[in-house]
Amino acid sequence: MLAVLEEAERMAGEAILTVYRSPVRVEHKADRSPVTDADRLSHEILTAALKRNYAYPVLSEEGKSIEYDERRRWETFWLVDPLDGTKEFINGNGEFTVNAALIRGGVPVMGAIYVPVKDLLYYAFKGSGAYRIENGMTVRLPLRTERRYRFRFGRELAEVLSRGGRGRRPLSAAGHHYGMGHGGGPGDR
Repeated sequence: MLAVLEEAERMAGEAILTVYRSPVRVEHKADRSPVTDADRLSHEILTAALKRNYAYPVLSEEGKSIEYDERRRWETFWLVDPLDGTKEFINGNGEFTVNAALIRGGVPVMGAIYVPVKDLLYYAFKGSGAYRIENGMTVRLPLRTERRYRFRFGRELAEVLSRGGRGRRPLSAAGHHYGMGHGGGPGDR
């Protein structure tokens, strides 16, 4: 499962970098948050790969709105933020990521965060730890397990799901839950 997710995130990252190196056209969604062609390309790549390989539904920040009544029945699904940090992308500072997590029973059981500009991939499996892949080397990362982090993430995830993904950045929260922050991991701070 990780191999498919890693390949999809890296492909999405390549597409994002192609747009990043050219003039960026910015539009705004209904909630006034910015969206670019890179957001859309990354969404298409990630959702196509996940749907092609797994029968789970995909809830993506850039996907169509799916009513809560339908989503609440999903036992297992992919939660995707195809370009987390669109404002940073637009500003050209390199601090943006490609994020996806497999959610089972309302709990993230696997997730990956890819930093295209640095070619870094962070991933975690519930009960197995968190890891960083850099220059072909996989390194196990220290894992935060304090109750306050688990509770905060669970509450944020519930808020995201109940509001249709508006307002919170769920995978940023997932990254912090696993000891990985936006745009980097514990070793980057």
